[in-house]
Amino acid sequence: MSIRCARTATLLALISGCAQLPKATVTYYLPKSETNITAIQTIVCDKEQTVHVTTSLNVKTDYSADYLAPRSLDLSQLDSSFSDTDVSVTMTDDARLKAINAKQIGQAETIIKEAVTLSGVLVANRAREQRDWCTFKESAKPVTITYSKLNQKFSDLFYQGTDKIDAMEADSGSQATFELVKKSSLEKYIKPTLIVRAAHPIQPVTEQSSSGVEVRLPVIYQVSVELMWGKPARMVGQQNVLLPSEGRLRDYPLHIPRPAAFGTQQFALTLAESGAVTSIQYVKNSGTVNAMTGAADVLTPLKRPTTSDRVDAIKAQADLIAQQQRLATCQATPSSCK
Repeated sequence: MSIRCARTATLLALISGCAQLPKATVTYYLPKSETNITAIQTIVCDKEQTVHVTTSLNVKTDYSADYLAPRSLDLSQLDSSFSDTDVSVTMTDDARLKAINAKQIGQAETIIKEAVTLSGVLVANRAREQRDWCTFKESAKPVTITYSKLNQKFSDLFYQGTDKIDAMEADSGSQATFELVKKSSLEKYIKPTLIVRAAHPIQPVTEQSSSGVEVRLPVIYQVSVELMWGKPARMVGQQNVLLPSEGRLRDYPLHIPRPAAFGTQQFALTLAESGAVTSIQYVKNSGTVNAMTGAADVLTPLKRPTTSDRVDAIKAQADLIAQQQRLATCQATPSSCK
């Protein structure tokens, strides 16, 4: 969704009447987040009856508009009697702010590639002792257990000054397999642990002046999610999550410069789905051949679309499990690796 307004002031317009930007206010909404955390664990026995366990981490955060947190941008404040004004405001389908005076470049990452990327490097831990799991008939083929923490809100992942440690629980589809594995001596080794590190704020843009038209942007926190497994426990997966604040310190101001009386100036702002600033640009031309340009690209760990086809998401999860089972089989029996 894009809103565009323009104003042109000429000598004739100054004499006969001046065009004006409409007295319009754009309402947009701050973002909120929902995070799904999944750990996929594959167990396989080799010919020597040694257990091989591969555990991977998948963290996916979706962003949407928080309709309890509206903010506004008064377009009429960008008007000027002595300059041309061209304002473009782009928003997402659910009315989150996406860009001001900037073109968007689509991210053609598919959900399948995203899932593989988010899983990170698959880390294999080898049990150093023989386990009686390999005597179970079910151990003839690789078995997979999925653990999950779904629909995690900001308040579930936001901690300051301390870390949160949680045991991951097998989801309903893996419960039967998990209960079977628990009957073996793998029980005390099998369940992974999730550590959510203390959040710290990210604010890449700090203003020296509060002059101009105010736009409110969400405070962004980065949270490290780590997956621990084994005895002794070691990290087998880690992902950083960007969380737009839903707490007391919700947003901060950024000011759009007012139009200059002479010359031209441009302000461009681009935001990620999370509301984090990905690029910001200031251009000012005094009317001579010289121009001053200030631009910054702000890299964020997570820049991806929030909407995805459920079928593709399910296929991505199935592909990941299949490849993880193949990895575990290759580690257990290299000669049979295909």
